[in-house]
Amino acid sequence: GTASGLPGHALLRHASCCIVTLRGSFGRDDPGPCRFLRPHGFRKVHGFHNASTAFLQRPSRGKVTESESTDRASLISHLHDQFWSEEYYRAAGLVRRWSDGEGADWARELFNELDRLGVLPDERRRLVERTNAARRLIKSYFRKTQQFCSRGFLEPEDVREHLAMAQRLEMLFEIIEPFERARKAEYDREMFNFYDDLHRGELNRPGR
Repeated sequence: GTASGLPGHALLRHASCCIVTLRGSFGRDDPGPCRFLRPHGFRKVHGFHNASTAFLQRPSRGKVTESESTDRASLISHLHDQFWSEEYYRAAGLVRRWSDGEGADWARELFNELDRLGVLPDERRRLVERTNAARRLIKSYFRKTQQFCSRGFLEPEDVREHLAMAQRLEMLFEIIEPFERARKAEYDREMFNFYDDLHRGELNRPGR
């Protein structure tokens, strides 16, 4: 059982039903710990249903039942599908092309262009907006996965082995983190440290 009064497997089922696909522009860049775990108002996405606030509680860390194991596998599958989605690959292509084509100070250049968005030619403005939306989307996928783990719905080995493999983290450490550092010198390193620690600091991370 949990503080919510629901058994752990019920909370995992709530969690697996509450993955929200974020599209387009994302508003605030640092949404805080619950942006992807909102307690109400979920819109139905890919057959998922609205969930109560109960799933925000940490599930039981006792013996894992067969039902809990099945629900955890389902959650891993849904998160995995997001990283393999066409939306993710389009976003990854956009930020990689930006990093390859905007010179040595490519990360800062994005925010410089955002600051002068109103005076940019239409084609350039659209590219800047699409690249920034892609950056936010990729960041949101990694952040959401981290938070499911931090709240106990996934084990660290689930994330390390199935969702945050070394090759995938190249995107996070070599592109998304430099964007964060360019946007704000004292950026929040919690998420990046989480993934770094998962691999015991053995991966290439320029921002370490």
